[in-house]
Amino acid sequence: LSTFSVNESIEELLVLLSKVASQKNISLVKDFQENIPSIHSDPSKLQFLIFCLIEDGLKSLDRNSRVILKTEHSDASIIITIAAEGDFMRTDEKGTCPDDISQYIAEQLGGSIYRETSGAGATITLPVFRAEV
Repeated sequence: LSTFSVNESIEELLVLLSKVASQKNISLVKDFQENIPSIHSDPSKLQFLIFCLIEDGLKSLDRNSRVILKTEHSDASIIITIAAEGDFMRTDEKGTCPDDISQYIAEQLGGSIYRETSGAGATITLPVFRAEV
């Protein structure tokens, strides 16, 4: 576990995903609230969870679409919203991270996740401070 900036962690991930997104002409749009407090958690698990959610969007979205990543701070929580905008292609491919796995990872981070039934987005809620176990 370490103390880290959620915005910086997501920014690092977007650098890695930008090439894949640009190949499909999909824009990765950041809407980050500034001055979000750091959290004490596992940055690798958070990046993996967000990677899976974005990758699922990249697989299912048609060209010229957008994936919007929004961060905000509310009370004692940080909220990360991932929303896909555009035309969805029909695909039989399974998602990278099934709902039960994404829920498990969110819980490991001390938070929760809500996935839209349409597959068009997800909201991750994480505590600002996490007591070590």
